[in-house]
Amino acid sequence: MDMAVDLDVEELLIMGDSDLIIRQAQCEWETRDIKLIPYRQYVEDLSKRFKSIEFRFLKTKEYPEQASGYQKRTIRRLASSFFLSGEVLYKRTPDLNLLRFLLDDHGKGLLQFCLEMPLMSDTR
Repeated sequence: MDMAVDLDVEELLIMGDSDLIIRQAQCEWETRDIKLIPYRQYVEDLSKRFKSIEFRFLKTKEYPEQASGYQKRTIRRLASSFFLSGEVLYKRTPDLNLLRFLLDDHGKGLLQFCLEMPLMSDTR
């Protein structure tokens, strides 16, 4: 969402595979975890900066309806180089080394929110 604000995006569609996170972002359900409340508030504040914003729940292994076969393959190809181990995000390099992403507290919350979106799929 920060990037969309920086790029002056007016309409935004956010898709995720966690019904809980999507419903919390839409203010349909409350956020009870004390650690997540600041991130939920941050999402709410950012949401006000868009003309239109929609949060949509996608089941795992689902793609947006308008995604072409090429786009689905691209998503699978890009996602296959990332993996999550506990709370640590890694990226595999072409020579099979692992890059570990280090984030501050703010980045960790945003990463957690973003990771609810589908990263990988085996549906072809």
